[in-house]
Amino acid sequence: MLAILFLRANPDASIAYVDPHDDEPTIIAHTQSRAPRAHAHTFRDGTTFNIKWVDDSQPKIQITDPLHLQSQTQYQACQNAPIKLGCQIQPYNRNWVGTAGAPIKFIDQLGQPHWGFITNAHVSGCPTTKKEAQIHQPTDARPPIGTTITYAYPAPHLTNTLDVALIDSKIDGHHKTAWAILPDVTPSTRWTNASPKARVQKSGRSTGLTEAECTATGVAARINYGHATYLFADLDLFQSPTPFSQPGDSGSLILLKESLMPISLLFAGSARSTLGIPIRNIAKQFKISFKP
Repeated sequence: MLAILFLRANPDASIAYVDPHDDEPTIIAHTQSRAPRAHAHTFRDGTTFNIKWVDDSQPKIQITDPLHLQSQTQYQACQNAPIKLGCQIQPYNRNWVGTAGAPIKFIDQLGQPHWGFITNAHVSGCPTTKKEAQIHQPTDARPPIGTTITYAYPAPHLTNTLDVALIDSKIDGHHKTAWAILPDVTPSTRWTNASPKARVQKSGRSTGLTEAECTATGVAARINYGHATYLFADLDLFQSPTPFSQPGDSGSLILLKESLMPISLLFAGSARSTLGIPIRNIAKQFKISFKP
């Protein structure tokens, strides 16, 4: 809550979170601005926090044009069914690609069970017809591998926590996806919460299998969607010396490195920082399970 209040009061900040490692009350704030910056912030209840500013590019969701099928990694190339996830997907008739994060079971609003995979709503789009709901791998020149069943897309003028889509991979009576993530990872059936300093991994369309460390939880951020900027709260922040993610990795499932327990759904980032939506917030909105 403090992070989102700070972000609302400081338009130059793009990411904010309470420093979990400092003995003094401290907020870490990322910014692109070169304007003079305050070194302390006092909330309405009189509580004062020190501010540590970090120069950073604004976390930005970037859409990327579909690539040709030549010279692609296993995360981008066309697969035969059953398709391992962590791979490139594309919604029908859209000029962007993303990642099919991980296998998942879920119950829709009518109480009907499905299984397929999880990704972001900004990857699936917000379909209004059955055709628009089709998801393809790796491009829509190939037959569909799933159908968007339900999603939660961020809204303007609100504090958002979700950018999630759930896809049923059953086409013509057969599931097109496997219960596995590239290169050969099976996530734990139990999800948990992220915690600072935890080592994590993810498989994504652009950067493949990469590792990072959780820097903070309860993070607030302004996310640039191109057509609009949305305010988000209660995110997980991950960082590593080399890029943990790049455009096209949106929708990747972030797992604890040792236990492979799902903790977060990757959806935004800058050159040095990656932001994820905690699985607990997805589970509050949707009836999901990672059990095969």
